[in-house]
Amino acid sequence: MKKSLLLVVTLIVVMTMVLAACAPAAVATEAPMVEEEAPVATEAAAEEPVAAANPGLQMDTAVVAPQFFNDADYETSLAQMSLAPLNPEAPIYLQYLVENGTDISKYPEYADFAAKEAPYNICFSNAGVNNPWRVVGYVSMREQVEALRAEGMVKNFYHLDAQGNDAK
Repeated sequence: MKKSLLLVVTLIVVMTMVLAACAPAAVATEAPMVEEEAPVATEAAAEEPVAAANPGLQMDTAVVAPQFFNDADYETSLAQMSLAPLNPEAPIYLQYLVENGTDISKYPEYADFAAKEAPYNICFSNAGVNNPWRVVGYVSMREQVEALRAEGMVKNFYHLDAQGNDAK
């Protein structure tokens, strides 16, 4: 008895929903227009003050900077896309397309650093690993450091994470 009653009630509810869904849409009617009275002016309209010219916009520093897009750089980038690396046998992170090395012997602070023997201490300061690109970059870097550590090239790897805080 209960099952048949439940079936009948369910059937009635479903049929009601079907009929409501198939009913024609209601015709839109316009509401009667109500005339509004214009507000009564009690005072004379005050003249708006003319905005003074902004002296800051007249300064040389306010001149719009040239666009960052440069046709020459764009053409150079397009040409470099088809170049083969000059040292294809090197790992991908050491490959280069154009021979434009800098002789660091002119800079004693860097020459002393370059003369240091392995194993090296590496420090990486990161703004944060708070988005997927930074996470992938950090994981890739950490894996490369571990590979270099196994080769005896890296002694310590220090990672400083600012956790997205500019003050750090």
